[in-house]
Amino acid sequence: MLQGKRLLPVLIYKILRRYSSKQHPLSHADIMKYLELDYGVEHIDTKTITRCMDDFEYIGWPVHRNKRLGCYLAEVFTETELKVLMAPMFMASFLSDDSIAKLMDKIGKINEQQRKNVKKNTAFAQQYRHLEHDDFLSKIELIDFAQDNHRQLQFVYNDIDEKGRLVPRASEDKDGKRIVHPYGMVYVNGFFYFICAKGKDLKILNYRIDKMTNVVVLDEKSEPISKIPGYERGVFNPAEYVNKNFKMYNTSPEWVKFRIVSPKPERLNLYINTVWDEFGNRVDRIKRVNDTTIEFEAKIPLLGAKIFALQYADVAEVLEPEELREELCKIHKKNIEKYKKN
Repeated sequence: MLQGKRLLPVLIYKILRRYSSKQHPLSHADIMKYLELDYGVEHIDTKTITRCMDDFEYIGWPVHRNKRLGCYLAEVFTETELKVLMAPMFMASFLSDDSIAKLMDKIGKINEQQRKNVKKNTAFAQQYRHLEHDDFLSKIELIDFAQDNHRQLQFVYNDIDEKGRLVPRASEDKDGKRIVHPYGMVYVNGFFYFICAKGKDLKILNYRIDKMTNVVVLDEKSEPISKIPGYERGVFNPAEYVNKNFKMYNTSPEWVKFRIVSPKPERLNLYINTVWDEFGNRVDRIKRVNDTTIEFEAKIPLLGAKIFALQYADVAEVLEPEELREELCKIHKKNIEKYKKN
């Protein structure tokens, strides 16, 4: 038995938060049942519960009451919003299973009934491959702290080996530790990227946060963004940076002209959709040449153009620039040799 019932309002609030929803209001009898089941509190009269509800309303807590149906707390998120929030979380390879479990536990505490309902009609890929790396969320906190306090950041940047382990990438920096000036973070292509400046020339770079380890905030002050060439006005626009750096390839974009030939006229629209999905508003001057062919231009780094051309080699052709076209020609010749019979 809870001595003196001093915590009774808190327990009732927790019960409402855990079990109630607009679709599942709780009667006074329901609340008394959960008080006994969850906390061992017995013999609470309905007037006591009513007074707690009055107090909740007085202090502005979002309690909804109906004499016939019962009461519930307003949802922090709708079930649709939770589905949108949860799906990317399960597909995020940079989060460990343990991190996802902790996040799910916090989401569940918002509203247990919602947590059950949110999986209706929607399947989440919970068996997705999650790499057991350092605590990803703590890295975000350290980057935020460094940026807010205008401090330099030190870390080791890694690659992933054949066993899914992080191994330090070869670096000209002492002990593989990189010291940078932080300017922002972006989420793009399914990963979080850290944007910063490095070296005496303050070159803007980006690093995948899940590949960073040994992150340390240094005492030294970071250089303001106004010191970076091209950012003299002191404004850093992450969206503009992402738009400029296609797939976060940190090289200057150039105009590349492509031709795509569909094997069948009825499939051409599928490839047009692919172009827009891949390049977005970087696409310019797209036109239908005939029922099976389109040509378009996109301002992207040449590395991104090369990867796209190789990925869709059966239908895509680079028309310009000539040096990229020649490079792809050499690559295709080498690939043909691989598949020749001995």
